[in-house]
Amino acid sequence: MRNLVLPAVFAPFRPTLVAGIRYVSTSSGASASNQSYPFPTHTKSPTPFEIFHLSPSASPSDIKSRYYELVRSHHPDCIACRSLPRTVAHERFQAITHAYEVLTGKRNAGRGATTTAEAVELARRRAAHRAAYATGRPYTGRRNEWGGFEYPDSPAYRERYNKGDITGNQAFLVAVSVMTIVVALLKATHLSPLLSSKPLSSVSAVDKHHEQARLALEEARSKGQTYGNERREGIRKWVREAGIEGAGQNIGHGGRRGESEDT
Repeated sequence: MRNLVLPAVFAPFRPTLVAGIRYVSTSSGASASNQSYPFPTHTKSPTPFEIFHLSPSASPSDIKSRYYELVRSHHPDCIACRSLPRTVAHERFQAITHAYEVLTGKRNAGRGATTTAEAVELARRRAAHRAAYATGRPYTGRRNEWGGFEYPDSPAYRERYNKGDITGNQAFLVAVSVMTIVVALLKATHLSPLLSSKPLSSVSAVDKHHEQARLALEEARSKGQTYGNERREGIRKWVREAGIEGAGQNIGHGGRRGESEDT
């Protein structure tokens, strides 16, 4: 009897319950798959601009409004994140919060990017690098920090390699190697002796200075000897003319005592 009564009682409410269940499941699935700004999964460490889906030239107001939208759609308690593991939802929400603090200058982006301007430049370079790597073409922005070189594992490079048309960084490296070898040979054969030896002008100047010093010393010695000889000869002449040559022998105790007493 009970089995017959209960289905009859709930029969009028069955379409409403089924429709409600379908609505809830459909809305949750649609919100999970149709997020306006999904979290980037193409790289393990997306940049703040990639997380916010903004260009480096975005204004502070754009960053703030986008942050509010990301919080509503990526909060761990929202319907869109219920299908994700709890740890993944929390990690993504923390990444969004960290990116917002970096873009607003409240937190450093890490080592090597201590200011907002540096974080913006780092994000711009990473985006350019990934775009060039994905397309196999050199980055063609106003500031080409990659030098226009292709990546060896890019499709464009492999196609050119198969055709035998390889230029660019390989040719540059070959040219640098050849120039290095040539410079090394020149230095070993010609440049080293010239650089290690002194110039001829400096050697002759030093020798001339030493020769002048030697001649001046010899001249001074010769003049001194001549002056000494002349002085001694003058003293001898004065003694002879004064008649006192040999008189010094009888002065003081120079003479004999016996002779002095007799006189």
